[in-house]
Amino acid sequence: MRRLAVAVLCLLAFAGCKSNDKNNGGSSGASTTASTAPPTSAATTTIPSGPAQSPQAAADGLYDAWKHNDQNDASRYAKDPAWRKLFSHPYSSDTTYDRQPCTPQGGQFNCAWTYEGGSMQMTVEAWPGGGFVVDSVIWVAD
Repeated sequence: MRRLAVAVLCLLAFAGCKSNDKNNGGSSGASTTASTAPPTSAATTTIPSGPAQSPQAAADGLYDAWKHNDQNDASRYAKDPAWRKLFSHPYSSDTTYDRQPCTPQGGQFNCAWTYEGGSMQMTVEAWPGGGFVVDSVIWVAD
């Protein structure tokens, strides 16, 4: 009788571990995964995954991600519209960018890289949960 009880428990445990991976041949009509993420819409802004600890760190992080064509890393330092706009201008190693220090401007910070003929400017703001993120990017021609 004891062996029967152990066998039933093993079968129940095995059934509870059954894979939902279609590649393993298993399937299930129910899912036990719960999502706690808020619903999203096209109008919401994706929250950067790791706001930087200073305005300069946010601007430098975004610049470095752009320089290395790393959009995933860029999303750590900027709101979607800002990094997407930056990446719409491909980085060119033929252009020399000179980093300027971030300066306070109202309740935000202006961080810029100058180059012959203009500048690329980032507006950085404090993130409500702590840290700083790039809010916008503009290109200014001389």
